[in-house]
Amino acid sequence: MGYEVSLFLASRGCRVIIADVVTYQYLDLASLTSVRKCAAILLFNEPRLDIIINNAGCAGFKHKTEDDIYKVLQVNYIGHFLLTHLLTPLLIKTKHSRVVFVTSLLAFTNNLHLEKEYKVLYTVHYQKTYNLVTS
Repeated sequence: MGYEVSLFLASRGCRVIIADVVTYQYLDLASLTSVRKCAAILLFNEPRLDIIINNAGCAGFKHKTEDDIYKVLQVNYIGHFLLTHLLTPLLIKTKHSRVVFVTSLLAFTNNLHLEKEYKVLYTVHYQKTYNLVTS
């Protein structure tokens, strides 16, 4: 889906930057340092940012990242949120810019009970709900 959306946007005159697929700009959502570096480079090099489509994700990882955050939570939600937050000045500067958080029906298959053990954050359900709430 990401490739097809990118082709469509490019055909409509948008400059498309795809992290990890085309080597325009490297981004590792499992590293907050990488997210900050990517945002800094984009802020410095790009005069405008028409749209951010937060679509990357992972599942099944139970280990933590170098930032001491569960990988699934960081890749599926925190990395996207931080990148979008850091790029907000460029989004504001660009007329009619948009932010899209991709989610799924999994967002509707759970109840957010934050008092449960933290291990429930291994599941993608919660991250999809977080993306929906953020949007």
